Amino acid sequence: MVTGGQLMMLSDTENLTYVGTFTVSGNDINGTVTVYEADKMTQQDVPLTGMITQGSKITGTLGGTGAANGTFHLNYAQDNGPVDMDTVVRTFSWRPMIGPPSVIPSLRVRDDSLPLPNFGSIGSGGGGFNNCRFNGRIKPIANTHLYTVSITMASCVNKDILATPAYTGLVSVRGTDRLILVLTNGVYDFSGEYFECLVIFCTPQ
Repeated sequence: MVTGGQLMMLSDTENLTYVGTFTVSGNDINGTVTVYEADKMTQQDVPLTGMITQGSKITGTLGGTGAANGTFHLNYAQDNGPVDMDTVVRTFSWRPMIGPPSVIPSLRVRDDSLPLPNFGSIGSGGGGFNNCRFNGRIKPIANTHLYTVSITMASCVNKDILATPAYTGLVSVRGTDRLILVLTNGVYDFSGEYFECLVIFCTPQ
């Protein structure tokens, strides 16, 4: 996901998230990236260089070590849904693609017309986010296919998480039944891909 000089990349299967900023000069991009592995920040200020093909793709190189070293390609998706809260509003039905809701909570999204939290978790998490719940705001970004998100974690067993409870990030919708969430705070990462599930038991198609 890319917007306004922000870049966010997610590998759900590898439990890796990359969050950075960049500037553009002609077709060249330069910036830095923070890397999260297994929900925790592992490298920051990783050099980013690359090229942007307007309306098509970004290719770049990361100059860190391990998972922060190598090349990447970001192609502009052709099937992102429109910027419309109706696209993401689901009371109970965003389920995690990887991991059961008992480990990664399902999501609820409400309309943003009222000044109340309209984005949050259903139930509490497991693993590093054991017993965590969160609430926050999601709002569409005009002239993009993206939404801004800000949340606050609460009730976590891991008190280190509560020491930095605020997270910000982006949401994108892929088609009509996939939601991509990237949420970080410089210390921890709560990101993943979700699918629409309208029944009690279901699996992603």
